[in-house]
Amino acid sequence: MYLSTQFFTNYKYFYPHYFYMSKLVEGEDMYFNPNGYMVFTKEYLLERNYCCGNGCKHCPYDYKMVPEPRKSLLLKQRQDEEKNTEGE
Repeated sequence: MYLSTQFFTNYKYFYPHYFYMSKLVEGEDMYFNPNGYMVFTKEYLLERNYCCGNGCKHCPYDYKMVPEPRKSLLLKQRQDEEKNTEGE
């Protein structure tokens, strides 16, 4: 899931799970990518214990709740990335 830094600063006003998000630790639960978006880690997503359906980069649930055709696209992208890292 990608969220902007502006969202991260103002999330408490419109994010329904503010209490849970307030416990996030940068580097363990999430990190900011070079574009400034917040990316949840696989460990955080496992702790959350469900697929939210947003197509999170590190989703450990194989995008279970993501609707087609996006789900297939994300799974293919993940397979391609794994093949590229194996070849290096």
